[in-house]
Amino acid sequence: MLPATTALLVLSALIVPLAGTSPSNGDAEPGSDSAYITEEVSFENDGLTLHGTVLVPSTSGERGSQTPPATTATSTSAAPRHPAVVIVAGSGVRPRSDYLAEARAFAASGVVTLIYDKRTVGYSLTERSYEQLGDDAVAALRVLRDRADVDPARIGLWGHSEGGWVVPTAAASHSEVGFVILAGASARPPAEVQSWSTCRYLVNSGFADRMCAPLGGNLTRLMVAGGLFPEAAFDPLPALRRLRVPTLAVLAQFDQSTAPVTSERVFTETLTESPRLSVCVVPGADHEFHASSNGFEVEERYANGYLELAPAWVAALDGAAFDCPTAARAQQIGAPTPLRSLDWFESLPVHAAAGIAMLGAFLSYPMWALVRRMRGRRIPGPAARSARLLSAAGLVTVLGTVCLLGYLMATGATDPIGPVLLDRPAIWLLLQALTLTVVGAAIWTAITWWRHRDTVSTAARIRLGSVLAGAIVFVPWAAWWGLFTV
Repeated sequence: MLPATTALLVLSALIVPLAGTSPSNGDAEPGSDSAYITEEVSFENDGLTLHGTVLVPSTSGERGSQTPPATTATSTSAAPRHPAVVIVAGSGVRPRSDYLAEARAFAASGVVTLIYDKRTVGYSLTERSYEQLGDDAVAALRVLRDRADVDPARIGLWGHSEGGWVVPTAAASHSEVGFVILAGASARPPAEVQSWSTCRYLVNSGFADRMCAPLGGNLTRLMVAGGLFPEAAFDPLPALRRLRVPTLAVLAQFDQSTAPVTSERVFTETLTESPRLSVCVVPGADHEFHASSNGFEVEERYANGYLELAPAWVAALDGAAFDCPTAARAQQIGAPTPLRSLDWFESLPVHAAAGIAMLGAFLSYPMWALVRRMRGRRIPGPAARSARLLSAAGLVTVLGTVCLLGYLMATGATDPIGPVLLDRPAIWLLLQALTLTVVGAAIWTAITWWRHRDTVSTAARIRLGSVLAGAIVFVPWAAWWGLFTV
């Protein structure tokens, strides 16, 4: 979903057990007697070959062996039949190692687990299909279904973040999916959630709530219109309503990316046809389920109880009772709301034209001055000082605002943008001060020109008129982005 998710750097050191193409011994999960072995696999969907790793629980007799469980028909009766799960990644091009900790926890509890590298073909900032990603997950699931050590009646999909939109889409259309686990998933459309999330991170960076609409909302709307937010309007409710399999929703208490309170309510109200629904909140967790006290300041370790929760729920699918391990409640400020489409005056062509007009106008004055200097005409006009100030302040403000917006778009505002002064980040305070300077310099230039209108040459009128035209375009543009918001 989200343009920016935090990489699980702590897992990078764990990629060693997955190296190679032959099965190898798995490590025991801390606090557990279980162990696993790994097998490299590949599968195809839509003409693309995807690569993954299967983590296979070792039985007591197999533990320590480097030979994978037999998969032939002759050994089927002797092989234990495990539940199985396919792990579906969140947003971004994520390798299988990002979810190794979850896979290890499943395998250590007796669940055959497949993790795979997310596709890079057909998935980018401008292109993606949740249906196609769902078909990838089902293709992976069929790899597990055909194993002799897997119980085909207890095989399901686990999806994190964006995977929480992908998994229900796949499960609603494919009967092979026996259960669904949603981790850090959202029950609202991606664009709504992104706008809400950007707002929360803006506030955490020092912006006031009143800046959410012009910055968070307008930036998201512009990204959607520009095609930089594929599947932005995807509605998860139809697929959720069609789910007829046991479902677990795992929410992070301080998730600042998917609005956990809203999601908890919608999941509870929508998944009414699920024969077994559990909605559990992991206390002290952020969107990636790392330990956090607020969802912004994050530790490298996972929140207590997170890795054990889903495997315990799968183990209870044989009919045992299951209760969420804690009664923690999700916390959330505000709620995702539908985004209004851009009006004609907010459209991308208008923004592009306004940008070209402003830059051209503010650049024209120093260019004219350079030409005059080269020709030896150094006598300034009556409004030269104010026009120079207007030109310089206009250029810096427009370029600075565009750079800041690009940074917010690239990061989702998840990274702080500097010190806070007067209830706003210092960089934004500077841009607002420059905005007022542009307006003041424009008024000063217009008044001076009017007072000396009888002595201003035609060439000077063109120069002053150009820079003032840029200021006229600048005012509504700056207001749209909230640069006048106090």
